[in-house]
Amino acid sequence: MQKFFDTSLSLNDVTTGHFVAFARYLSKEGYARTTIDRRVSLVRTIFSEAVEYGLIEKNPFQGIRSKLKNVMSRNNRSRQRFIERTEILRIMDFCPDDEWRCLIALSRFGGLRVPSEALSLKWSHIDFEQVRMKVPCRKLEHIEGHETRDVPIFGELRPYLDSAWDAADPGGELVISRHRPPILKSGAGWANANLRTRFEKIIKKAGCELWPQLWRNLRATRQTEPADRFPQHVVCRWMGNTGDVAMEQYLQTTDAYWEHATKVMPPVMPSDQVMPRTKSQPILPPTSYLQSEQKETAA
Repeated sequence: MQKFFDTSLSLNDVTTGHFVAFARYLSKEGYARTTIDRRVSLVRTIFSEAVEYGLIEKNPFQGIRSKLKNVMSRNNRSRQRFIERTEILRIMDFCPDDEWRCLIALSRFGGLRVPSEALSLKWSHIDFEQVRMKVPCRKLEHIEGHETRDVPIFGELRPYLDSAWDAADPGGELVISRHRPPILKSGAGWANANLRTRFEKIIKKAGCELWPQLWRNLRATRQTEPADRFPQHVVCRWMGNTGDVAMEQYLQTTDAYWEHATKVMPPVMPSDQVMPRTKSQPILPPTSYLQSEQKETAA
């Protein structure tokens, strides 16, 4: 920031325009969107405290994120990957134990954020009878009513939770305990909890290629899958984000969509050319139509 801003500027002289220009500068310099986001959050916090101490009357960076949307897109498509189940199952075969497999499954099949949510999850948060989890939402816990969210124990996740429970130390409180980064014991923040290095080694050992955002891509893959079967607001409630965020950062177009789109679909007739239906011609939904055609073809 010192390279960009004039050091003679006082707090009262700084405007929203200054930081929008600074964001453009960082973007042109090649900084990742997440890096710019962190700096935006930091500066906004600093100026919020300046308002509280009476040093300035108004925080010029309040609502800065909406203004930055016009500067750059949050969604970097080149960093998105859909992680197929066959690939993640192969990788799990090379994990050191059930706890590491459970950690990966919590992200890929549960949609939990790693490290903050997965490492905060306790056995007391898991209701095996009701088949749901009350996940501590560390990212949004400062917002009243968003401290936790209920997430179903998806069918693909259940076996890994069961195995981790059977392998857990007697009286253990945390679901992920043996593989917690030691730095967390010193009170360091979640950003310092490095699980990426070990995960990279496991992926390479399995003979798979690394994807850009190891944990985030797993979570995005989980959000994409149930989006085909459940209403958007339901899936977003499970994942702990909004529809706008899901569309911009998580939902992906998979190979399965492309494959399905290239198959023969039933013809659509203009409304003014629809032939009247007789009693002997039942109305068939699209799936039934395709099935009937397949039967005729087979015959």
